[in-house]
Parts: sequence; structure tokens; C-alpha cells
Amino acid sequence: MSASLHQHTHAVLVIADPILSPSLEAALLAGGFAIRTHPSPAEPGALPVSGVAAIVADARLLQPDAVTFSAALRATDWDGAILLITGDNTQLQPHASAIERLSILEMPFGSGALISALRDAGLA
Repeated sequence: MSASLHQHTHAVLVIADPILSPSLEAALLAGGFAIRTHPSPAEPGALPVSGVAAIVADARLLQPDAVTFSAALRATDWDGAILLITGDNTQLQPHASAIERLSILEMPFGSGALISALRDAGLA
């Protein structure tokens, strides 16, 4: 799908890193996503997920932890993609297959990796 088809598709960005955040925002905008930022740390019930296609989050900022956070989102009727960004996926990877539409991006990653992960989730 082309980026123009996603001009009204929203992604929630939960990133506190002042260097990483602008580059992720730029990649999402280039991919045709509108962005909503959320202050960290984030809890599942606190995120505005209505009309949101994806949550892109630093795994360290999710409460009580990234796996529990992701499972709690899946227990709701929200079916968007969850992309967790981490420096070390060894603790997250064993749980990833048990949670639908969950992707893990391990830093460092190339500029196209975010959009590729969204594409793999059927969003870009």
C-alpha cells in the first residue's frame, strides 16, 4: 500500500529518548502516519487507542512491563500493531509469538526497519 492511503492512520509514539524520538516521528510521517505522542511511562488503560493503528514504544517505558502491557492491550478489543523498541530483545523475544501483532525492533536498526515492521503487520 502506498503512504497516501495512510494519511489518516494514527500511531501512538511512547518514546522518551530525545534523539530517537524525532527520527521515529520522521519515519512514521514519511510512511503516511499521523502521530500522537504519549508521555511516559505508559499503562495500557492510559493510552488513547481509539482510531490508532499502531503503538510504537520503548519497551522500558511500558508499565508494569512490556509483555504484561502488550497482553493487556490484546485483552481489549483494540487490534492494532504493537512495535516494541529495545536494546536487548532476549527477554522479550520468547513472549513475542504468544502476543498477536507484536513486533520487536532491536536497536540499533536501520531507517527503514520501522516502516518494514509496520508493513509486516499489514499497515504500510
